[in-house]
Amino acid sequence: MKSSTVVTLANTRESYELYVNGILDSWRATGFTLHPRDFFKDLDMPDGDFSYEQPELSESYPTKDGRKYRLTSSVVSYGRKNGKYWIQIKETDPEGELKNSIFWNQAREPMDDESKPLHPIVTRIWSHLSNNGEFEKWIMYWFDMIDQSDEENEIIDEANVLNEVVQADVKESMSVDDWVLFCLREIKENMLLLNKSWEKVTD
Repeated sequence: MKSSTVVTLANTRESYELYVNGILDSWRATGFTLHPRDFFKDLDMPDGDFSYEQPELSESYPTKDGRKYRLTSSVVSYGRKNGKYWIQIKETDPEGELKNSIFWNQAREPMDDESKPLHPIVTRIWSHLSNNGEFEKWIMYWFDMIDQSDEENEIIDEANVLNEVVQADVKESMSVDDWVLFCLREIKENMLLLNKSWEKVTD
């Protein structure tokens, strides 16, 4: 990478780390804790048991299949059964079929001891449900592609996102530096969409 690109990358990475640390510091200062049940606190819900599923797939976003990224979309459903909340997230597989990706059931996995480390399911659920979740997924994808491309000294785009946004001849003419700058522009655009207020991240 050119020296100017290295500087831009370092500054962009630092800005994102400041955002992440700022959110975490705000949560710690206010005693906020992540838990799936908090998703339900401000919902207008009927009494008794109920279930709801989003009517449409989400926008595409990158996810990891094993060690490699691919694009997927998701549908969130949630409800209450026998007085206990549940959340299910289904994602499309490579063939476009919806498959169960995450399921949390308060009755089976209450996780009420907040002194314990966060369960991986909890962090994955919040990644889907928070206002910033989609943007954060894209930001991490672009950072990962930059790091891999720099290490291999070639354009690495595991989810083939570039094919969707530029013509083939443009892609062929791109250098690694061009690609890194493209990724950085995408990161900055997503960072502009992030809500920096910790309260709004979870509304």
